[in-house]
Amino acid sequence: MLSVFSSCGRRLLPAIQLATPASALHCSAHFVMVLTAGATLSVWDVQKQKALVKNESLLTILSGADITVSQSLLTQQGVPVIGLSNGKSYCFSSSLETWTLIADKGDSLVQCADFRSCLPTHDAPVSSGPLAVMQGRNLNAGRLASRLSSTPHHLQQSMTLAFLENQLASALTLQSAQEYRYWLLIYARFLVNEGSEYRLRELCKELLGPVHKSAATSWEPTTLGLRKRELLREVLPVIGENLRFQRLFTEYQDQLELLRNK
Repeated sequence: MLSVFSSCGRRLLPAIQLATPASALHCSAHFVMVLTAGATLSVWDVQKQKALVKNESLLTILSGADITVSQSLLTQQGVPVIGLSNGKSYCFSSSLETWTLIADKGDSLVQCADFRSCLPTHDAPVSSGPLAVMQGRNLNAGRLASRLSSTPHHLQQSMTLAFLENQLASALTLQSAQEYRYWLLIYARFLVNEGSEYRLRELCKELLGPVHKSAATSWEPTTLGLRKRELLREVLPVIGENLRFQRLFTEYQDQLELLRNK
C-alpha cells in the first residue's frame, strides 16, 4: 500500500494498492513516483489527484537477462527517469506514451562528438539538470576527438550534429528548460561554424513562428515555458558573427522588429 501525506502529516490521497511491493520511491515537487518489485512504474500528480504514468512495464527496456536498474529519479516536472546497468538511461514520456532513450554511456556519438569550440564562455554548463545527472562524467566534449584526427571532417560533423540534436530532443522530453536553452545555443553555434544554412533557417523559422496572425498554424509561442522568440533573439547574435549568414541574420532580425512594433 502507498500512503501519501503532507509535510504536516495530513493524508492527501486514499491508500493506493500496489500490485507488488515498492522497490523505489521518489517525491519531487507535488509528484510521487513508485518503482515496484514487479518492474512497473507509476507517477501521480498529488495536487490534481491524477495518474501521469500508470503501471508502465520496464520489461521493454530491460531487454537483457542480466540488466538491472542502477538509478532512478523523478524530475521537478514529474518526469520519471530510469538508469540501467548497461549505461543506458530512459525517461517515460506521458505525451508520447512510450519509453525514450535520453542517454547511452556506450554511444560512440557521445565519445566522438566534438563541440568544444561551440561551448559558451560566459554561461556555465547546466550540471544539475536531469540530463546532465544521467549522462554523468562520461560526457566530455570531444573526449576522443584527438584520437580521431584521421577521421574525415564530414563524418565528425555528422556525429556531432546527431549528438547535439539528441541532446535537444532529450532535454525537451525531460522538460528541462535550462538544459534545452543551453544545448540550443551550442547547437546554433555549431551550425554557424559548419555553415549548415538549411538547418539554421529551419531553426529560425520554428522559433519565429507565423508573422501574420491569420495564418492557420499549430505553432506554439513557448517551449518548456521559454518564449521561442526570446530564444531567437539569443540565437541571432550567434548567427550574426559569421559574415556568410548576414542575409539570414538581417532577414530574421527585421521580422522580429516588425513583430515587436505591432
